[in-house]
Amino acid sequence: MSELYFDNITQEIRGHTYPGKLRLKPTELMFKNESTGKVDHFSSGDISSAQWVNRAAGQCLRLKLSNDSVHRYDGFGEIDAEKVSSFFKKNFDMDVEKREISYKGFNWGDVVFEGNVLEFVCKNALSFDVPLSNISNAAANKNEVILEFHPNDDAELCLSEMRFHTPSTETDKDGAATEIYNQVIDKADIIQVTGDSLVEFKDISYLQPRGRYDVKLYTTFIHLHGKSFDYKIPKSTIIRFLLLPHPDNRQMFFAAQVDPPLKHGQTRYHIIVMVFEKDKDVEIELTATDEYLQKNYEGKLTQIMVGPEYDLFARLCKILYGQKITGPGSFKSKNCGSAIACSYKTYVGLLYPLERGFIFVPRPPVSIRFEEIANVNFSRGTGALRSFDFEASCWNLPLLILFQ
Repeated sequence: MSELYFDNITQEIRGHTYPGKLRLKPTELMFKNESTGKVDHFSSGDISSAQWVNRAAGQCLRLKLSNDSVHRYDGFGEIDAEKVSSFFKKNFDMDVEKREISYKGFNWGDVVFEGNVLEFVCKNALSFDVPLSNISNAAANKNEVILEFHPNDDAELCLSEMRFHTPSTETDKDGAATEIYNQVIDKADIIQVTGDSLVEFKDISYLQPRGRYDVKLYTTFIHLHGKSFDYKIPKSTIIRFLLLPHPDNRQMFFAAQVDPPLKHGQTRYHIIVMVFEKDKDVEIELTATDEYLQKNYEGKLTQIMVGPEYDLFARLCKILYGQKITGPGSFKSKNCGSAIACSYKTYVGLLYPLERGFIFVPRPPVSIRFEEIANVNFSRGTGALRSFDFEASCWNLPLLILFQ
């Protein structure tokens, strides 16, 4: 039993269950989310503890990593759970413990922080837990702690708010509210701007959300500052970056795919798109010292950097946030460009065939991975004579995606 492979494993993220596949190797564990394409990849040395939690979808494998993050994978049967426990013992030298669950329905208990998870414990049994990365805002009001959560557009129902009441004591009128609030603020996905940014790019043109923004790059998030609105993008929400050349060879699109999406009112931005002039060269100075950059980024960054603005921005994002930059695939049009001019719904834009999917930019940006596509159809165009319609039917979408 050198490897274990499970097809029907699910991962619950902010109220929605995503299907995926889990693979166990003697020195590593991998889970691929089939809906988003995101891969969790851990070595055996990264895993500090493992637990079985009995949940509605079967046995849940709950892993705590050495960086205090917690990951949960559902859908294991009793026989599968025994195989996984034996595999962990043999290859990882680790026992998978069974976590006791409270089924009594009590609404009182203790709040315990385990890594990046808030646990509500009643008589040493787990009632429920809340990943702190799901929290978008927190507030303390006397004896109450109020938590607000990131929405998930894929979920039918979303938890939007939760309140904890902490009884007063003789020595502390507010109870443990302040202590819980401080712990949440310290570990949750809540951005507080403190200190100087590493570098700032002035007056960058954004196509999604539309406007011009000053972009400040911090080590843990990106801050967009415009005339009317501000946005903050945490490092943990970034899925991937894309750098795409415009067919006119004068501009470059830079896109960032984020989950949870950027929110403005009722509008959600899953993909953020900005545009750079290809021939614009700049000189930037990072606020950190050369010693700090050498120690933390292994000499990949220097205090003074010179080059095309799009290239410097992409390089900084890649190194600071640990994400690869996806470029166009091997496809070339008749004009030797990397994209096809087309329309999606009523919007005119560019369709880029990538090595593992398609992306349409600039508005509204649409990303499709090849593994999501059930079938495609080419048909005669309804407009000009020398055109065609391209329809893609996806497994996870009820409607056809039509490019003309």
